[in-house]
Amino acid sequence: MGDGDAWPEIRDTILGCDIRILSTPIWLGHPQRVLERLNAEISQTDDEGRMLTYGKAAAVCVVDVVP
Repeated sequence: MGDGDAWPEIRDTILGCDIRILSTPIWLGHPQRVLERLNAEISQTDDEGRMLTYGKAAAVCVVDVVP
């Protein structure tokens, strides 16, 4: 987070989706950063006390690509 961080726009896009799939090869950077930021959403709730991601589906796929 900080100057030049694209997370606010990415977060808006993620929260606007009903289904989210995070798929990445294991060698491509740090997918855990996205998962850590999504984990922070646990503390964000709507007017009824539900997580903002309530009623949405998600999957994570991390693959090991062997040449």
